[in-house]
Amino acid sequence: MTLNELKQLITVAEVEAALDEQIFNSLTFNQHGEGRVNVPYAVAAAARWGYSRILGAGAERKTFSADTLEVIREALIKRAVYELGRTSEFKENFDMDRDDADTMFDAALGRGDGSSSSGSDNGSSTGFVGAAGVQYDQVHKPRNTALYPFTSRRRF
Repeated sequence: MTLNELKQLITVAEVEAALDEQIFNSLTFNQHGEGRVNVPYAVAAAARWGYSRILGAGAERKTFSADTLEVIREALIKRAVYELGRTSEFKENFDMDRDDADTMFDAALGRGDGSSSSGSDNGSSTGFVGAAGVQYDQVHKPRNTALYPFTSRRRF
């Protein structure tokens, strides 16, 4: 996959659609049309980021399935949202988009278990939690079933 192919996977309109209108307008300084120069920059930066990840994985000659390309496209959109926030000096508010993009791209490249170290300040890995359950013990206090999986009585 080439850098140009990655650039063609996402558009400015998709990045705009990924954000609430008010947030998007704030990040683009309420500029309209051609005045939104930071959005194409964010899209290009996301494509460069993706290409560097592909090169790092040695997958530049790999052919991706349509499903994998969809995951890569979504990861690029999330990275573009992060880049847009970063260039607008609201980086801290978009760290989750960066972490999600890292996780999704690593999963698409078959690297690790789908979790990725994002380089955040705390150095912790990120990932997705699929589900969590809560049950009630004998005195009606909620208990996390992940922490207490062998509780025998359930009250709902």
